[in-house]
Amino acid sequence: MKPIPTALAALAALAIIAALPLAAHAQGNMSAGSSAQMGTVSMQEDAAHRAAAAYNRGIREMKKAANAKEAADKTKHYREAQAQFNKSLGLQQNFDALLGLGQADLALGDDQGALTSCTEALALKPDHPDAKTCADSAKAKLSPPAETKSPG
Repeated sequence: MKPIPTALAALAALAIIAALPLAAHAQGNMSAGSSAQMGTVSMQEDAAHRAAAAYNRGIREMKKAANAKEAADKTKHYREAQAQFNKSLGLQQNFDALLGLGQADLALGDDQGALTSCTEALALKPDHPDAKTCADSAKAKLSPPAETKSPG
């Protein structure tokens, strides 16, 4: 039998060491109970996990939109963010996805959608400054400008 080169053995050992905490963590999360109970718990946990993952994708798209140089790229990323926030909200209603959706709507000029989402977010966290700013911006864009009367 041929000896394994030291560098290769060290690399294999590092890979095993890195994988051990993941395997232990996965085993530690197993729930106890009947299979019917475990199915329900895991479907709920799965929905929450998928909602969080969609929210995170939405946040990444918002960052890409903010950094995009061209208007078409900004629009593409804001639309993808909208889709991801909507996906998150379809799985689990939450403040962060509502606020993200409102901000994406606002950036795309959907002022009514922004007002709806940001108002729903404010209902969950009434004093949140970002939600208040979002709702106020949408209201301001929806309100007709005050007419100035010309002297005459």
